[in-house]
Amino acid sequence: ASILLLGAISHPCAQPLKPDVTKLDGSLVRNIDSNRDFGIASTLIRFAQENGGRIVAECVETEAELAVLRELQVSKAQGYLLGWPLPLGGSQMI
Repeated sequence: ASILLLGAISHPCAQPLKPDVTKLDGSLVRNIDSNRDFGIASTLIRFAQENGGRIVAECVETEAELAVLRELQVSKAQGYLLGWPLPLGGSQMI
């Protein structure tokens, strides 16, 4: 399985890839609700969807951010809103 973290690298570098999982960097997710100009995020989401990959949004910290991500059809997310990090010895598969 391949994972591509978008936002941390430029989009042209990602074009030849067809990742199984695309992670939206927290810089694209943070305050997405207050900045309604989320063209880059929606383009990257569409890129992942068109290539058959799953999308995971990082750094989701508010209900408002989560609501916008749902509008953009992002079905997986991680961040303090959803749960705090666990020690490796105490982690569970969710």
